[in-house]
Formats: sequence, structure tokens, C-alpha cells
Amino acid sequence: MKNEKLDWETRREIVACLKNKNKPTEKVFDQRQVIPLLIQEMTILMAENLTRMIFNKEKAADFTTLSPETIDKAVDRGDLKCHKVGSRVVFFRDDLINWIKKCPPRPIARTKKGVPL
Repeated sequence: MKNEKLDWETRREIVACLKNKNKPTEKVFDQRQVIPLLIQEMTILMAENLTRMIFNKEKAADFTTLSPETIDKAVDRGDLKCHKVGSRVVFFRDDLINWIKKCPPRPIARTKKGVPL
């Protein structure tokens, strides 16, 4: 299976499993099939995040690697700007970056040997 191409049905099933990260699946795939697709999907997501200028709450949470609840709390406190467009709430990329930059740095807890916890 070293250089075999995946058929489209198998590829579609693997990508669907990768995107539905919270839904369990009974399907079992070979690592040699999944890893290249996982790398490809992650590359696409990273490229989207780098070029995307406007995010909904979930995408803003993904972009900042924080939870949607943390985004909500920042908005409620007035620390993070959001904009209402019709019935949707959106965040600008620059506002997210500026909010993160304004957060005070915290020391990282370390073990006795200096390794971060």
C-alpha cells in the first residue's frame, strides 16, 4: 500500500471522520491512509486561518486556541470587540490578535528541574 492512491470513497470517509472530531466512529483506517490526509487537512485549516480576516465565535476560538467560553467571557468583560452583522456575531482577526497581545504575561509553572508543567 506504499504508493497506492486512495479511492475517493475511502478518502471521503477519512476526511469526514477527521472533521467530526467529537463524533465516535466504528470505522478503522490504516495509519498510512490517515496520516497524509490529516497533514493535508491541517495544512488547509492553517492556511484558512492565516488568510481569514473575519471569524465566527467557533473559528475565533480555533484561531486563538482558546475555548468559545473564553471568547464569550472576554466579550462580556469588554476586553474583546465583536461586531453584529445581521443575526451573526463576528470577530476581526486584528481584534483577536490585539486582545491576545493585551493579556498580561503569566509565569509558567515549572517543576524543580525547570520543565514546564
